[in-house]
Amino acid sequence: MTAKSCIFLQMISIALPVLVLGILGTLAIAAKGTAARARMTPVEIRTTTKIITKKTIS
Repeated sequence: MTAKSCIFLQMISIALPVLVLGILGTLAIAAKGTAARARMTPVEIRTTTKIITKKTIS
């Protein structure tokens, strides 16, 4: 039982960051696409990405 739960926890600890990074990547791509349409400057894109990242972490 203990060994199984340990493996399960390890799987979660690996899968969770991957999932979060995947979501952030998708958001970044979506933001880039929107930015391209809106003709945003790279500085604005960076600021938007930082805001998204801060909201996701906190």
